Amino acid sequence: MPYLDLASGYHLYYVLNPINVTGPSLVSRGDPEPECAPLDKTKPTLVMIHAGFFSSSSFHAQMSDPRLVSSFNLIAVDMPFHGRTSGPDRKEVSMKSQADVLVEVLDMLELESYSLLGEGSHGANVVVWATIMRSEKVEALLLVSPGTFALDPATAHIRDLVCGNKDGKGDGSGRLTEEGLNMMKEYFFGPEGRQDDRRTQWGKAVEGRYGAGKSSSDVHNIMHFLIHRAPIPQEMRAAITAPVLILQGEDDWHASPVEASEEWRDGFASAKDGADLRRLVGAPHCLMYTDFSVANRFVKAFIERHRDVKKH
Repeated sequence: MPYLDLASGYHLYYVLNPINVTGPSLVSRGDPEPECAPLDKTKPTLVMIHAGFFSSSSFHAQMSDPRLVSSFNLIAVDMPFHGRTSGPDRKEVSMKSQADVLVEVLDMLELESYSLLGEGSHGANVVVWATIMRSEKVEALLLVSPGTFALDPATAHIRDLVCGNKDGKGDGSGRLTEEGLNMMKEYFFGPEGRQDDRRTQWGKAVEGRYGAGKSSSDVHNIMHFLIHRAPIPQEMRAAITAPVLILQGEDDWHASPVEASEEWRDGFASAKDGADLRRLVGAPHCLMYTDFSVANRFVKAFIERHRDVKKH
């Protein structure tokens, strides 16, 4: 079973080189776990961290792409409060505390080196913090739809709306409210009528993970570190020397507008050859899940280009 029992108290689920996944797909805790293959030490390793309210299964389209499977060891992690990972409730959570967990995982796996990919504001902040803490091991840093440096605290109303049937409120069913889910779908996928199959699949998965019969604490924890995230200090971002790629969906107007990605790019003052920002035409926020074919091509080419340069 691909689980790690961490000193921080989490029973953490991760996937390593799965051999029976198809993508794109999203799964819930009760679905069968994919069979995994061992680490191939002849290949470089890519570790992928999901957006908030997603899970490692949001990378099935990467873990089933022959271009990536043949080139890398692929690892995806269910971060605390997501997917199959379980553990103690926390009174204080932050992007930095999430990154502390990721670093604990990376150290336990005893990986000599790796590239880190993070999607959404959650994934991006976590992998940047991890790069700061383990800079000597990071070969490349890839941010996908990294989002703004701070979120309007008024966004807390989405949390209250989503949990409107929990904790004795609303109809008492414990289900996530349709209105709240629709607002989140627009955040991740754009207006209704776009990416309808992905919207439906995500809605079922998130209801299964956080809805009826589930505590509201995980939703509150996720929303807390999204809403109250503190920007990573500029001097720390500027000290990162690994090559950096930023992928930005041109149709991501709200969650991660291009101005935000440009600000991230400009902050990596010491990144090898300067941070590289690429915009994907027609792509929404969670483009590793929706526009995976072109995104995977960018990921493969970027990592391999910089590894080839490093060899010479």
